[in-house]
Amino acid sequence: MYYYKKHIQDFDAATRHLTRIERSVYSDLIEMYYSTEKQLPLDVALIARKIIATGDEDFTAVKNMLSEFFVLTDEGYFNKRCQEEVDQFQTSIKNKSKAGRESAKSRIKQRKEKGITPGGPKSLTSRRETGVEQVLDGCSTVVANHKPITINQEPYINEDFFIRFWSAGMTTGGCSKKTTRLKFKAAHKKSNLEIAEFTNMLCEDISARIKSNQFGFDKLHPTTYLNQERWRDDRAEAKDSAGVSPKLSAADRVKAKIQAEFGP
Repeated sequence: MYYYKKHIQDFDAATRHLTRIERSVYSDLIEMYYSTEKQLPLDVALIARKIIATGDEDFTAVKNMLSEFFVLTDEGYFNKRCQEEVDQFQTSIKNKSKAGRESAKSRIKQRKEKGITPGGPKSLTSRRETGVEQVLDGCSTVVANHKPITINQEPYINEDFFIRFWSAGMTTGGCSKKTTRLKFKAAHKKSNLEIAEFTNMLCEDISARIKSNQFGFDKLHPTTYLNQERWRDDRAEAKDSAGVSPKLSAADRVKAKIQAEFGP
């Protein structure tokens, strides 16, 4: 047994007259009974060794607790309450095991009724072919697709496209990748674009906004970008590292840089 119920009030009432060492020894004896799921051995010295009762006082406590709370039989030291718990636990395990076997038999029967047999031919009329197989008792078993893909289901999103978007350059620290993936899928569905076209559009937009040093974009999370459909925002004019538009002439660019650094 890996678990047992300890009724604190019952234990306290039964052991209130004991010393602290005796209470500790009694607890160890109970746990030894439960862990082995059988009566304690006849050899008292072995019991003491198992529960690490090494001193004379500990060994005396072991003998006293066995005498007071256990009954000596031909098989070992018996405790009624412990044995009841062990029997109940073992019965529960047997019932669960039996239920598991019955459930397995029921599933096999249902598969046979649907024409799905280990190693048998695939029936195109009785089930949809999926190309998926599982091993059952060493045989290759065709698994029926109980939830066929229909036109009403959401399209499958290739993970590569999402990773491209996720890695496009926005801040991902503190952003839930799982949530962003769902938002990406929803935004793609709403766009009515092919997944590749939709991904390219977003990545190009993100790249352009980063290059233009758009204010606040370096701190924008992918989830916020998708929720607010920020690709629809007007883009700021692209500027170089000094904040000067590349559309100006060479002379005007020099003038603009001087003004930016020293003022008009």
